Amino acid sequence: MFNFLRPLLISIASLSLVLTACGGEEASTAGDTAAGDTAMVVVSTNILGDVVEQLVGDQLVVETIMPPGADPHAFQASAKDVDRMTKADVLITNGAGFEEGLLDVFNSAKSDGVPLFEAMSFVRVLEFADDHDDHDDHDDHDDHDDHDDDHDDEEFENTRGFIGNSDAEADGATAGFSWVTDNGFIGFSVSELNNEYGLPPGAHNHAHGEDHHDEDEDHHDEDEHEEVEAVRIDMEQTRYDFRAGYDFNEGFFQSFRGSLGLTDYEHSEIEYFEDGDSHVGTLFSNEGLDGRFTLTHRPVGDWTGVWGLQFDESEFSAMGEEAFIPESDISSLGIFGVERYENGPWTAELGLRFDQNDIDPNGSCDYDENTSSLSGSFLYDLDGESNLLIGASRSQRAASVEELFSNTSSVTCAQFADDEDLVLHAATSLLEIGNPLLDAETAGNFEFGYRRHSGAVTGEFSAYYNQIDDYIYLDPVSYTHLTLPTNREV
Repeated sequence: MFNFLRPLLISIASLSLVLTACGGEEASTAGDTAAGDTAMVVVSTNILGDVVEQLVGDQLVVETIMPPGADPHAFQASAKDVDRMTKADVLITNGAGFEEGLLDVFNSAKSDGVPLFEAMSFVRVLEFADDHDDHDDHDDHDDHDDHDDDHDDEEFENTRGFIGNSDAEADGATAGFSWVTDNGFIGFSVSELNNEYGLPPGAHNHAHGEDHHDEDEDHHDEDEHEEVEAVRIDMEQTRYDFRAGYDFNEGFFQSFRGSLGLTDYEHSEIEYFEDGDSHVGTLFSNEGLDGRFTLTHRPVGDWTGVWGLQFDESEFSAMGEEAFIPESDISSLGIFGVERYENGPWTAELGLRFDQNDIDPNGSCDYDENTSSLSGSFLYDLDGESNLLIGASRSQRAASVEELFSNTSSVTCAQFADDEDLVLHAATSLLEIGNPLLDAETAGNFEFGYRRHSGAVTGEFSAYYNQIDDYIYLDPVSYTHLTLPTNREV
């Protein structure tokens, strides 16, 4: 389960040695540690944070972004969080797209030179046995016995000791170059990622059953409705990154950092049938351009800060018989800033962010939502070995295209009036139905903590409160023969 611990320990140990060897040098980049300071390790989730803290003890400063109970898929970073990640000496994440809302921040931090460690890169799926004991209770279904026997030796059937159709194969490569001067740098890189994997039996199920057909429709040959035996995902992504930085010798601003990224992404959901045939059920593609630009200003009294702009433009499409999300143009534009105050035992950070989000599907349904985030924290150093922390934040997240427009009419901007028009998502075997009227999700957080970071006894105590308004979630409603309630929300 914890196969990532060894490479993680090696990475942390290497970081400690490097920082010890370079302790007398002046920090020159966002991810560098100032002379004499303890290295800062920033971790995405609280579970990983607990593991890392147990590993490093009090040798390194460990800061966790997500509070306990936060949804890793939907969590949005505050301006303070972004600043911490881009200034970390090493950034540790789960990986595999788990922290969906933080991927842009991770890429930005990596582009700024922050070492990125993904735990899932070192995790291997455990094997287990499936004796099919649960099938003993289905003796009354004698008419299915022959059908089940036919699958005993099929490629994708679950067998003892392994999960059928769970294999995965991935390969990738990255190449790049940089031109570095005394005051700045400019660089370019290209990366290619290919991933092909299967969805285990039972994870996919088409509603090709008899419930949708009257008994008098026996004229339909069985081969016209071949059962889908397995579903595999074939993913390809090519990304081009441009990065630049410049340190000003004089003036109000101290440095500039910028990055541009071009992404060409697509994945196919390939269906394999009982007769050995296969075809692409749905092709998802996303072509996008993203950028992030920051300016760091010189100290003004006891204040230092970073201000920036971030944008994202993408064209999303889903083509095929199982396409349940309309082709959409998606764009966002955000401005953000973080100011830090240091004076004696007092340290304070204030951050804010404003975003304009727009989703324009192929139809009459447009989604425009402005979101804002505000955060503040105050740290008081009690005696050089312990401190008190008070933090508060309010952040908003706009709904995604999947949450808004899955299985909805582009004319009425509502769920399809006819349930027969609903499309099952092959990869999840779920009917995912959006709600174009969703408001932005708003989260409020308050935290109080005491930390003793050196001495014979070290430890941390914290108390927090978290409240989410207009929470966006997948409502697991029950249905019969694809007859769904009309009032539902994602």
